[in-house]
Amino acid sequence: MKTLVTVFFFVAILSMIQCADPEMPPQITSPFQDSYYMKEEDDTPKMFKCSSTGNPPPKYEWYKDGQVLQPSLQIGVNKDTGELTIIKPMVADFGTYQCFASNSHGTAMSAPFKVERAVIFSFSDTLERRVNAFQNRETSISCTGKPKCVPGNECKIEWKLGEGTSNTVAETKRIAVDKEGTLHFLYVELGDESSAANPYACGMNNELMKAFYKGGNVIMTVQKVTNPTQVKPKVLFSQDVKGLLGGEVELQCVFSGYPLPDIEWYSPENTIIQPSSKYNFRDTSVRRNLKIRQLSASDEGTYTCAATNILARVEARLYLNVTSKPRFPQGQIFESQVIPAGDNAVFRCNMVSMPTEDPPSKPIWRRNGVVLNPSQIGSSSSQKYLLSDDGTILTIKNVRNPGDSCNIMCETSNVIIDVNGEDAVATSYADAFLRVIDPISVQVLSQAQFEIDAPEPFSMAFSATTDPSVPKLIYKWSLLGADNVTVYDHNTLMSKPFVGFNLDMTNLTINPANADEDNDDDKIRAVIGTYRVNISHTHDWEMISFEVTSNIKPAPKAPIISSAGFDLWIIGVILGVIVLLIVVFFIICTLYRNRGGEYPVDKKEVAAGHDPAQELKDSGFSDLSRADGEKTPFDKVSLSDDVKPLESDEDSMMGDYDDDADMTKFNEDGSFIGVYMDKKGLLHG
Repeated sequence: MKTLVTVFFFVAILSMIQCADPEMPPQITSPFQDSYYMKEEDDTPKMFKCSSTGNPPPKYEWYKDGQVLQPSLQIGVNKDTGELTIIKPMVADFGTYQCFASNSHGTAMSAPFKVERAVIFSFSDTLERRVNAFQNRETSISCTGKPKCVPGNECKIEWKLGEGTSNTVAETKRIAVDKEGTLHFLYVELGDESSAANPYACGMNNELMKAFYKGGNVIMTVQKVTNPTQVKPKVLFSQDVKGLLGGEVELQCVFSGYPLPDIEWYSPENTIIQPSSKYNFRDTSVRRNLKIRQLSASDEGTYTCAATNILARVEARLYLNVTSKPRFPQGQIFESQVIPAGDNAVFRCNMVSMPTEDPPSKPIWRRNGVVLNPSQIGSSSSQKYLLSDDGTILTIKNVRNPGDSCNIMCETSNVIIDVNGEDAVATSYADAFLRVIDPISVQVLSQAQFEIDAPEPFSMAFSATTDPSVPKLIYKWSLLGADNVTVYDHNTLMSKPFVGFNLDMTNLTINPANADEDNDDDKIRAVIGTYRVNISHTHDWEMISFEVTSNIKPAPKAPIISSAGFDLWIIGVILGVIVLLIVVFFIICTLYRNRGGEYPVDKKEVAAGHDPAQELKDSGFSDLSRADGEKTPFDKVSLSDDVKPLESDEDSMMGDYDDDADMTKFNEDGSFIGVYMDKKGLLHG
């Protein structure tokens, strides 16, 4: 009984070890903003939590401006939880902070972030100003001498009327404040007038600091207009805008006019914009300010705001530039890797900018928080770390356990807009861990080749081991025939009556006698082939094979009966005959088109009152000799190679026609019509 308890206890401990989380390097999981703002001596504590994966659990260490952070009255650090607490910061406490998480397998580094001082200064221009305005006409009053105020997203310009800061000029359909802080009266009323005792003044409000500073007074005099006229719309303010990917942005158009115009907005696709979860107006009755949420790349483009009253329609165009720090393309991440010892680990840092912006800088690579220097990285086969030409792919060759397990980080930068509305360099960081494990090792316990001549059982056996952190190996058997063609996959093979196996599939017994065949030879033939087993887990695999052969001759193949059909030579003859017929057809067509025509001489003579047959019978052909010594004209030379003699009968038939003959007696094609003489001596043509 005691022995049984001991065995049970040992099995339980072994199971607990196998089920424990595998050891791995740290990886930071806390997302930090680029900047955080606090006011000096702010008594509200601000806590930053650094979180990380890793086993054993990592310890945390904070750095400020590149140096190990020393705790003080204003700053507290918890190395076990990773918490950083800042309270009542002094000027020296503002700076760049960064968290490091370390365990026995490596060190991970967070993205650095700034803790900055929120500030607001007084106006540089506090002189009193005077403005003259006319009833029913627009008037704009600029906010001059604006002070520095950070963070910009916490700062807002407000206009006040009267002494003090309690009476804020509210924006209405007729009154607007643009993003530059200018106060616009879209048309002025007599009641808008101010005085020295009740002046206008712009001020800057820092909501984070709960501080407000007021500028110089403005006294506006309004002159009455006896017969006010209508005024067409006019653009008083519009401005291109930058927004961060995934963030929110506000577009603004300010129009004057009397009566006040109605405003409509159009997307870059020229479709009218209505309130929705994507679009929102600060005031739906005015629609001067359009807010766009969850900015995406498709939101970038030119937006149109149009103002219409009874006199005219006026448009303004604003360009929205959606920007982003470097990011991975959709569907891609910087992946952690578990690699068997001896393999290569490959990390890809292919971050991109927005389509219309400059690409990010060449990545900087870190191992356990330390930059890989040029002497460690190269392109030759002897280097441990190989880098692609563009620097986006890092290969760690022939990794070893445990020495190469570590944290890998890449960083790259571009230019974006910050919270203060200014262009700023933005850096993106991506980190992942590399965990090197022991590879799968296989040992064959039986013979690897079998030659069988009788239907007797035989077994194929092996053992396999791998890294202790891997909970279970998976075994898949298959039977391959000639040319490595799969005869049975794992499930089919396991269902065959001649197959037996142990619980973990590491021993396969084949009994040919159980095969579904009629005779022993066929039973043997049914089990011969290559038995292949694939041994795998999530991160590695191996494959071994067992060959089973026999001296028994293969079963005779059934005779192959050719299917009925034309032989190829018959098809060739038929095609040749068809081609020959086509050629003959074209020759006949060509000869037919080039044949000579007949001239109907008999019909012409009969029409002239002659009887050609009788005349030929009575007189035959007359002879006409050439004059002695007359040279044969070139155009009358015989068509044969030799010139005919003058007394040739072949030329005498043309003697009736000399060079003075009437050329009108020839057809247009040159054929001879002739001149005929009747019995009375009259010429007929």
